[in-house]
Amino acid sequence: MKTNCDKFIFSVTLILVSSCANVQAWSDTRKSFRQNRDEYDMVVEEIQNYRDNLECGKPKCLFSSLDVGIDEEIHTKLGVGIFSIDPLVIQFQPVDSIYAKIWYAETQESEDYLYARPEIYPSAYTMDEMEDKWFLVSLDRN
Repeated sequence: MKTNCDKFIFSVTLILVSSCANVQAWSDTRKSFRQNRDEYDMVVEEIQNYRDNLECGKPKCLFSSLDVGIDEEIHTKLGVGIFSIDPLVIQFQPVDSIYAKIWYAETQESEDYLYARPEIYPSAYTMDEMEDKWFLVSLDRN
């Protein structure tokens, strides 16, 4: 009987810890977006300018977020990653967590691309539009 009780207590504790981590990551990610909004916009603008100056909006044109020349401190702080050039889709992971990320989708085609990503599997993740073109993707808390 004691082992069943121990297993139950362990399971409940595990659920509570992961749930708290999920909520904390969600909250910290939103807070980062509000506090560092200018930096998020600057990163998007720099990536768009870099792409446009290369005159390549085609899928065959590839470059990484490191190629763009974004300030290294900002790059690291916001966890910048380019998932697609055309359509432009950028992922930001400002919190070191699997639970919440910010995505930028330049066009409707970019949004469609986002919904097709395995990282946004509908039964496991929730995608909330924070603002036009900006999404918070978080592990579903349900």
